[in-house]
Amino acid sequence: MAKLTVEQIFTREAERVASLPNIAGKQVNGVSKREYQGFNKINLYLVAKERSFKSNEWLTFEQAQKEGLTIKEEEHGTPVFNHKLVEIEGKKQKVLRYYLVFNKEQLTVSTEKEAEAAF
Repeated sequence: MAKLTVEQIFTREAERVASLPNIAGKQVNGVSKREYQGFNKINLYLVAKERSFKSNEWLTFEQAQKEGLTIKEEEHGTPVFNHKLVEIEGKKQKVLRYYLVFNKEQLTVSTEKEAEAAF
């Protein structure tokens, strides 16, 4: 049997996971409703399954704040990766970046938002 490259193994596993029934639903951004892709889709799916999240919506800290939500005590974000094309010494190069997202179940309505709703 021929030895597979890392890319081949990753592609095989990504295709396998993509073909599974979408038990947890699509993993989407809670504001834009845009579906996460590639590694992020797999990672968020696995985290949701591992933590028994029923929600498939994920928000960044900034998005949560704008929605009047706060992070529940002792909760931690999940990294989501993307790349950005930047110019370095006259050449365009991809730079890998990450940011943290929180499942909607890790968030709660902020006291400010609750106070506004009471009036």
